[in-house]
Amino acid sequence: MESEWSRSFEAPDEVIEDPKVLEEVVHLGGVTVGRYTIEPGWKWSTHVKPRVGTDLCEARHVGVNVRGRVVVRLSDSTEYLIEPGDVFVIPPGHDIWVEGDEPAVSIEWAGALAWQPGPEGAGERLLATMLMSDIVGSTVEAERLGAERWKGLLRAHDDTTADVVNRFHGRVIKGTGDGALALFQSARNAVEAATALCDEIEQLGISVRVGIHTGEVDLVNDDVHGLTVHELARITDLAEGNQVLVSATTATLAANSKAEFVSKGAHQLRGVTANQELFAVT
Repeated sequence: MESEWSRSFEAPDEVIEDPKVLEEVVHLGGVTVGRYTIEPGWKWSTHVKPRVGTDLCEARHVGVNVRGRVVVRLSDSTEYLIEPGDVFVIPPGHDIWVEGDEPAVSIEWAGALAWQPGPEGAGERLLATMLMSDIVGSTVEAERLGAERWKGLLRAHDDTTADVVNRFHGRVIKGTGDGALALFQSARNAVEAATALCDEIEQLGISVRVGIHTGEVDLVNDDVHGLTVHELARITDLAEGNQVLVSATTATLAANSKAEFVSKGAHQLRGVTANQELFAVT
């Protein structure tokens, strides 16, 4: 029985069919959860890379593998096998493929839809400022607190994030399990929301790293796709705890905010050709 607290994959909000991939998506409580069924012979670099335009998949995936086996290869050539029953974290910057003759089935609560470039001509392309947050040391904190206390802390984190984003006229696009992705029409609002978010999350006894980037994104079915989102994930990974890192474009557009920007130099973001100058918000 479905309610505001539970949903079934047998009646998903979205069904996306791609070559050799079936994705069934449920949106619940601000979180997007996807069930992937991937056929033998599928490989990200073969079937998705030509449409996305990055060398590797720049989405972070968190989930559990239900059936079949997949191999992950990271940008440093590290490879690992994910088997049935394995809970997995796949960092940005990877290739992945199905191993063997059995379809792979997984449930993902971070990364669902993130690798999809969106159907050609579908959705809306817009210029936006995106904010991505990530809890620092989430795995260690979860083990230290235990399942129930960690679940309560995540709820407080999600509520605080939603409140801050709304206060600065943004919109939470989705939760990522231990963070959030939000969209703003104003770079200034995004920067000021990020500094407030760091302060208020710190009061919960944890810290977040935040990345902000401005560029064109494709808004499809209440989710965002495109190179800007991939670049944003890389920028967020480079931030430290309680630090906000922004791209040069965002820093220029937010010059009239209360924040000050300190250059951290040019960075080569994995999977992205051009160097990006990044700025820390003080």
